[in-house]
Amino acid sequence: MAALKELAARLAAAPPPSAELRDIARQRLFDALLAALVGRRLPEAAPLAGLPSGDHGRLRRLTATIRATEVDDIAISGCVTPGSVVVPAALHLASQTRADAAAVHDAILAGYEAMVAFAEAIGGATAIYCGVWPTLSAAPIGAAATVARLEGLDADRTLAA
Repeated sequence: MAALKELAARLAAAPPPSAELRDIARQRLFDALLAALVGRRLPEAAPLAGLPSGDHGRLRRLTATIRATEVDDIAISGCVTPGSVVVPAALHLASQTRADAAAVHDAILAGYEAMVAFAEAIGGATAIYCGVWPTLSAAPIGAAATVARLEGLDADRTLAA
């Protein structure tokens, strides 16, 4: 719990990212969206059409479509693919709150940081060989960090998320 508390405090207190980091976030956004476009054409994506419509169905469909491609980004250190979780979460909430591009980029960076840190902490690069899927394990942390940044939550509320 102490590690999550420390992560929440770091995420909540992070200063606005530099232009260079925002450019990295923009590249990650485009990477995930390209994976989504490719994924829509895969036979593995056909069953996703059966997901319920509405906001949550679209969110799940986008996440699964990105992940199905196996071309989405990977952080080798934790064997985790944050873009498949973080980008859909950021875009979903941004569409509801009308967040600007800078806020979306900042949220993507926070989600990536949280997912990679968590995956590294659980030893994702070796845990995968024990049946632990690092992306699945880290997804709630990444989504919560993304939303917390977009919502401007303080450290306590980020930890609760």
